[in-house]
Amino acid sequence: MSYTRDQMIAIFNRLQQSLIDRVADTGWMNLRISTYNVVFASGRIMVRKVGKVVTISVLNIRSESQLSAGSSYRILDELPAGCCPTDTVAVAAMAVPGSGLMFGGEIEIRPDGVVTLHLPAGIGYAPSYGIYATITYLTD
Repeated sequence: MSYTRDQMIAIFNRLQQSLIDRVADTGWMNLRISTYNVVFASGRIMVRKVGKVVTISVLNIRSESQLSAGSSYRILDELPAGCCPTDTVAVAAMAVPGSGLMFGGEIEIRPDGVVTLHLPAGIGYAPSYGIYATITYLTD
């Protein structure tokens, strides 16, 4: 069986589109930081979905006020459609208090799209502490 040049181009284009559809990439999207129970003065949260893999990047989030040890603070009200995990995901966060690194607590992503920072007992954050984390998980 032989194909014409135009038929080969059409086959290639269909295959390429099929591959693109399977690994659709949203690119990095900047998300609005929550003001639900604390005001964050700076930083950003970005999300990217490639196929079924979601990556959330928390970059240098800093509050305007002291964050209390053992408390929880919502940092994102809702993830974009298709980016929510099927089960709760939790990862360690880093805090950068001017110099050096320290355990920054836990960032939790719930199936409803809410993202929360849980501070460990005994460790509060001053406004100068930057919070960092990278979270990667699969969606359905």
